[in-house]
Amino acid sequence: MLKKSIPILLIILLLGGVVYLYHRLSKEEIPANAAIKAIPMDASFIFESRKTLPLWKNISQSSDMWKDIIEAPYFSELNGQINSIDSIIRESSEMSKILDNQPLFISAHSNGMNRFSYLFISSVPEVNLQSKLSAFLNALKENDPTSDLHYEENTIHCIKIDKNNSFYYTISNGIFISSFAPTLIEESLRQMESGISLVDNSYFTKVLNASGGQAEANLFINFQTCTNVSSHLVSKSFLATAMSVQNFGQWMELDITINPDEVVMTGFANCDSAGNQFLNLFQHQAAREIRIASVVPSNTAFMVCHEFSDYGVFHKEYLKYLGAYSKNRGRLEWVNRVQTYYGLNIEKYFYPWINNEVAQIITEPLDSTLQNDTYVLVQAADVKTAMNKLNAFADTVAAKKEIKAIDTTYMHHEIHNMDLDNVTGNLLGSSFSGVTKSWYTSVGDYIVFANSMNALKTYIYQYEGNNILENDSYYKDYIKEHVQSAAGIYIYNNMALSPVVYAKYLDNIYAGDIKKYKSAYSKFHAASIQFSNMQGMFYTNIYWKRNPMYRKDLGPLWQTALDTSLAIAPVWVADYITHKQFVLAQDKNENVYLINSAGHIEWKKKIEEDIQSPIYEVDAMKNKKLQYLFNTSNNIVLLDRKGNEGEGFPIRLKYSASAPLAVLDYDNNKKYRLLLPGDDLKIHEYDISGKPVNDWVLPKTKEIVKCPAHHCLVSKTDYLIFIDDGGIVYALDRKGNEKLNLNNRMPPHIKSFYITQGKSLSDSYIMTIDSLGTVFKLSLSGELSTISYLKSTYNNLDFVPASADSSGKQEMLFLNGSDLYAYNMDKTKRFRISLKNEDEKNISIFTFPDHSLKIGVVDKRNEKIYLWDNLGEVYPGFPLYGSEKFSIADMKNDGSLYIVTGADNKVYVYSAQ
Repeated sequence: MLKKSIPILLIILLLGGVVYLYHRLSKEEIPANAAIKAIPMDASFIFESRKTLPLWKNISQSSDMWKDIIEAPYFSELNGQINSIDSIIRESSEMSKILDNQPLFISAHSNGMNRFSYLFISSVPEVNLQSKLSAFLNALKENDPTSDLHYEENTIHCIKIDKNNSFYYTISNGIFISSFAPTLIEESLRQMESGISLVDNSYFTKVLNASGGQAEANLFINFQTCTNVSSHLVSKSFLATAMSVQNFGQWMELDITINPDEVVMTGFANCDSAGNQFLNLFQHQAAREIRIASVVPSNTAFMVCHEFSDYGVFHKEYLKYLGAYSKNRGRLEWVNRVQTYYGLNIEKYFYPWINNEVAQIITEPLDSTLQNDTYVLVQAADVKTAMNKLNAFADTVAAKKEIKAIDTTYMHHEIHNMDLDNVTGNLLGSSFSGVTKSWYTSVGDYIVFANSMNALKTYIYQYEGNNILENDSYYKDYIKEHVQSAAGIYIYNNMALSPVVYAKYLDNIYAGDIKKYKSAYSKFHAASIQFSNMQGMFYTNIYWKRNPMYRKDLGPLWQTALDTSLAIAPVWVADYITHKQFVLAQDKNENVYLINSAGHIEWKKKIEEDIQSPIYEVDAMKNKKLQYLFNTSNNIVLLDRKGNEGEGFPIRLKYSASAPLAVLDYDNNKKYRLLLPGDDLKIHEYDISGKPVNDWVLPKTKEIVKCPAHHCLVSKTDYLIFIDDGGIVYALDRKGNEKLNLNNRMPPHIKSFYITQGKSLSDSYIMTIDSLGTVFKLSLSGELSTISYLKSTYNNLDFVPASADSSGKQEMLFLNGSDLYAYNMDKTKRFRISLKNEDEKNISIFTFPDHSLKIGVVDKRNEKIYLWDNLGEVYPGFPLYGSEKFSIADMKNDGSLYIVTGADNKVYVYSAQ
């Protein structure tokens, strides 16, 4: 209905403007509250604009936030409609001048179908202007009098907008009333006849009188009915929580200021005098300094904080509040069950040490459950006393259950578990029920509760690494001017980190829109709301900030320590159970680790020797359960999801592998072939059970082969390409027979080569580079060409051919000493990047989901990893810490990219967004 209402909205302004001019010239104005009297008392919210045309001009021309929002088609269409009506009105300079000063009220009401309708109201003088107004409206849209409606003595005029939509209006007692819903106009008329209106509501008039007179606009929110409008915005699982907003307070008024990159709303809220609403709990609590940012991670996406000057008083009043809504019974039953079974009153072990602050936070989610991203923090008057109390209770629970109490230490922080469910929700309230388990530790002067030990380890790591919110430059900038340092309630949301949170709590339609137009919404940094007790009311401060330069902190999302230094670069592997990407790594003690997407080790398996090949994901049993296949010098190893070896594995080689294993599935039917060159100058082939393939001819090579096999399919014919250390090229068929006789040699002692597959043998190429930087290009039809791009070369020369852009044209990338070069095939230079030192480095090529090319380089000496686009521009946030080759994948299977690398004995994962 909002979309349909916009064209009429400015028409109403025009009508109001005519009235305003009349009064200026002849009669006194009807008070603004006369229009308010026509607003039905069940209004969920009321928007008042005193200077609507200037406000719209400010929004459409100066607000960068609005410019971002209209990237979405709905808002783009909305913007076009408003501009069309605006241009019509501005054709009359007199009308425009009038509208600059005419107030307008828009109220929202539930229409009984989980949706809402709008009512547009403006005061008019006590004269009959109906004919003039009707004539003006008829000039804009043909009016069919037969469609008019009648309510008692009032005519409700109908204007047909199109086949499906009509706009209705009437004038009664000097008030112009309009809507797309005629029943809403009737409700307004009935209210005016009753003589009872919002101005008779003491809670409404209190916030009305507190509103500022100079604001561009005002927003009035009725907590008792706002859920009628907002309920359709949230998911079914969150609906009950959303509906409880009516217990929060009575009315809230906000003065609105719109700036190019921010919206500031300040005003007051109130609650009932009976003490039965949530805001009442803070009537006797002075605003306290918000300190939570000093201990929560910098990637906090959402947090709600309660600040107390006297928690004891708050708790007593909270119990009364629960009793008023018959919600204390479940909490008491839980407390009594615990006391009956364990012989202890848990409240005495918990409440006495609580100090001035309690919070629940959600860090940037790893998955949609939010289980390992949700924490509850309770500030302790004395953290040692708090830990002793909780530990004593945990020990009693363990003794009663006849289990060993969990007592571990991570980075000098003790971690314990009370082994009870729903502790924080029952003892602190539903606002803190996101943690259902009772793992806990101490951080600073706070007790931190989480749903798992691993979640606490992640939290501790962020804290000890000083990756806390108050150190985040974006957060510092956010709170600098418009966020109060003290409050009673503080709610903060980093919108850029919250798409997964929105997907969980919003209706699918709205969550889908946020995901679809991620590029627009990602420019909105954060929003917050604060409530502070002030002279019997609650000062309210809402702040919403746009920051197109905001980037996620590219510090590690997580890091995991291995027993000793890395032996190979960590790599992404698929997990068939969660459909996410896990990390497989190996340390120098020959331990192989599988690390899940939260950074926790699933298993550790000791094998013989270091891994030589890539990690191949295979479905050996053809049951959609993946295994991980690779080779060492003397073994071929197959491990399943739990780290168990496959039947018949490891394969003990009678020779030593001279090159990494290659795994092929020619026909995509899971009939895998394992190709492995050996130091016996033979190329061996095995099936997925580890047995030699019977019809493989076991081809021999002149010299040892150090590079893995490459497969090329040209004109539906398979070619297996090998190059030995002397530069001889072998092109074999599926059985190992020579398929092509390629007499031209490639340079000796190559480290790697590349295949460019064409439609024929003559446009399919093998490419490599010699020690002097000369590129060798051998077609499968036998023609050899060479070309030199570099004037001089260094020992650590690396080369990769890649597609530079969507045109498919190739680009030659060279890492030569401390310089990275990019050339087109015609030798024209695309860019050159100079790194600090000449050292061991290598190039990696990545293709992002938008098909853009990214270039990665590892600087081992300085322990940095770099990423550039194909124009040589550094990717935001780089370089990052790491000394191992890195890879990029959609770790969470949600469209977001993550980087895995390593250094020393640690695996690091970063967000690439």
